[in-house]
Amino acid sequence: MGILTAEEILFHMINHRTYYRGNIAHALHHAKVVHPADTYTVFIHQYEPERRLG
Repeated sequence: MGILTAEEILFHMINHRTYYRGNIAHALHHAKVVHPADTYTVFIHQYEPERRLG
């Protein structure tokens, strides 16, 4: 067991999530399953198109 700063905990949480997200996307790709883009910016632009530039 160890001690982490708040910044280290936040970094760990973000990094941990992206690791699993990447693995899921990789597995879906190899299974030849069509899956939507899953980034935050795609989500925002889809549901709030007025925030899109140009």
